[in-house]
Amino acid sequence: MVEHSTQPNDKSSRAGGVSEAVEAPSPPSMIRFFLMFCLLCGLLLAPWSSVEQGYRSLFRFGGDVVFSRFWFWSDGYVRFMDLKSDDVHARVNAVIPRSLPPGFRLPAPSGELDVLMVLQNRRAVGSLGFIRASSRNQGYWPTAFLIALILAKRMRWSRRGWALLWGMLMVHAFIAFRLSINLLATGFAVPGKRYAIFEPSEFWLALLRRADEVFVQNPTVSFVVAAFIWLVVAFTKQDWVMVLQATRHDDD
Repeated sequence: MVEHSTQPNDKSSRAGGVSEAVEAPSPPSMIRFFLMFCLLCGLLLAPWSSVEQGYRSLFRFGGDVVFSRFWFWSDGYVRFMDLKSDDVHARVNAVIPRSLPPGFRLPAPSGELDVLMVLQNRRAVGSLGFIRASSRNQGYWPTAFLIALILAKRMRWSRRGWALLWGMLMVHAFIAFRLSINLLATGFAVPGKRYAIFEPSEFWLALLRRADEVFVQNPTVSFVVAAFIWLVVAFTKQDWVMVLQATRHDDD
């Protein structure tokens, strides 16, 4: 008589069946994800002209809310203006206690730079700083790229909804972070500016300027950070098991 053993006979069984329950991604599924991702990126990133005005308004509204007080420095605050608006000069003139000098010219829009950040210090009434920003590069690109990644990944819609929620919170925290770096490195922390809220040492100023080059001036960081957020919010434990299994198979 042949006896059938009921004991596990391999490492995957002893591990609780996790390796048997989770299959490595197949080439067709990877191709499907890539094609879906490219399609969604095209739908979200290409038609910028049709969403430009609406997103720029949202970008300015969010900036006004977040930077109505500049973090730990209550004296500093920022107003976000539409640099492409015909009445931008009048709008800037309306936010300060006195009129702008005759013949004063605001920075003009250039390329992707479509938002004017007006820096003010309550201790230096009437002194303004101006920094141009790109609502597309600094806000829309990482947001749209993250949405495309989440929607392209195969998962339950309930799981996808939570991933979108947490992803939007994280990507907008990143946008606020990079704007803060830009405002400090080129305005609020620059020695000699009347509206500066503090004067850092040479070491910290150099560190701020380097961070500005990496997180603000470098366009690729928008996609790198969006991809990292995607890995955090959209990947489950089973997904990481599949990644590890695929890696082990490649090593073998």
